[in-house]
Amino acid sequence: DPSSHFYMTMSLPPLSLVYAGLLIWWRYTIGCMADEQRGQLTDEQQQHRKSKLFMQDRTNTQVATGCLGVILFLIYPGLIQTITDMNTCDTFSFETMNISLVRTDYTIDCLSDRYKTFQLYSAVFVLAYGIGIPISILAMSQVLEYTKGREYEMVTFAFLDKGYRPPCRKWEV
Repeated sequence: DPSSHFYMTMSLPPLSLVYAGLLIWWRYTIGCMADEQRGQLTDEQQQHRKSKLFMQDRTNTQVATGCLGVILFLIYPGLIQTITDMNTCDTFSFETMNISLVRTDYTIDCLSDRYKTFQLYSAVFVLAYGIGIPISILAMSQVLEYTKGREYEMVTFAFLDKGYRPPCRKWEV
């Protein structure tokens, strides 16, 4: 059912926070190490093992914000494509009539009330995701820079900043 694909795609961004939680748990358990094993390690050994993790010097807030930012950044094109596909109709001409059907689900007539409902949902999601994602990434960046400083913000959003000159930071957003 194409509409279930639509709703599943729209539910992906909150899953990034679940992923962040798993990363934070991974760091806390030093790679799923049992409590007894972790207890036998000295503080120095624990710090050495944690230093090998890719998120070693990140706070939990940075991990969660980074995960959310990366996931939103990666799925953004697919989200927008899924949203716009719900509004695209294919018109078929027959000898006596023309019929217009939703491209992603040929059981929905583009003149039906069901299609109008999909258009309403699509408009809400275009505003929430299409405009909201870029604005929220930029807003999170600005809030972190204002509250924690530029260095903290740059480490958190390294995936958008690395390799770019200062005036070009976050140009993808």
